[in-house]
Amino acid sequence: MDSSDNLVFDIGFHNGNDTDHYLARGFNVVAVEANPTLADAGARRFADAIATGKLRLLNVGIAQQLGRADFYVNQTHDEWSSFVPELGQRGGKFSVISVPTTTMSALLGEFGTPYYVKIDVDGHEWICLKDLTATPRYVSVEAAHLEYLALLWSKGYRRFKVVNQNDHNTAHGFPPGSSGPVSDTIADWDALETAAYDWLHTRLGRLERSSLGYGWYDFHAMLGGEELGEGYAKKPLPFPMTRHAYWRTRAMVSAAVTSLTGYRRKRAMRPGSSDSQ
Repeated sequence: MDSSDNLVFDIGFHNGNDTDHYLARGFNVVAVEANPTLADAGARRFADAIATGKLRLLNVGIAQQLGRADFYVNQTHDEWSSFVPELGQRGGKFSVISVPTTTMSALLGEFGTPYYVKIDVDGHEWICLKDLTATPRYVSVEAAHLEYLALLWSKGYRRFKVVNQNDHNTAHGFPPGSSGPVSDTIADWDALETAAYDWLHTRLGRLERSSLGYGWYDFHAMLGGEELGEGYAKKPLPFPMTRHAYWRTRAMVSAAVTSLTGYRRKRAMRPGSSDSQ
């Protein structure tokens, strides 16, 4: 695969729902998944895309160096699996396996600079961000730490957005747990200070001061361009506690339905798009 605006990195492939979206949009994808069970399932699901070269699915983890490392496979929630022991061991049911590791700089050197990179690898996001030796136009990363915004700024990113995945995925018809659309769908970018303000108040439990509401969050960033104006406090959501309770209840009901029936609402395909599975 050559470096181009047609390339996406999916760092944290999991069940492949995000990769499915990227392929449907016509992107070539390099996907990374440390869990061999999930990687094998993905290889079966996307056999056609792999055969045609649209997808490279790598059963490796991202670390600070090439080699091998212990990976904690969480048997309660596979999305909790991690190289970080205290994260992978949540819930008390886990197994430890040795998996090969690579680095972000090695991936960039081999496959080129992608148009967009999604990073969701419980605990090693900061390693991915620090090792961005080349800068994609767009980046999204699970919003686990405020320092991620500073790392993105240091790499040249000047426009930011904190996305509430509950709102975002529901609006776009994505299955629960997905990272959602590519960052190029965002029109109302914020200054660094605005993103930091909004996220920090949700982390501190001060929802009445945030415009985000209850949910889980990703940071999105856009490379370069003129710096936006000074940060400001966005208008808080009305009735924040009611909205908080609504989204919490909705998420619990959705999880219960999925657990009992296995049903997940399918997103509608965009006109002119094709399913690359």
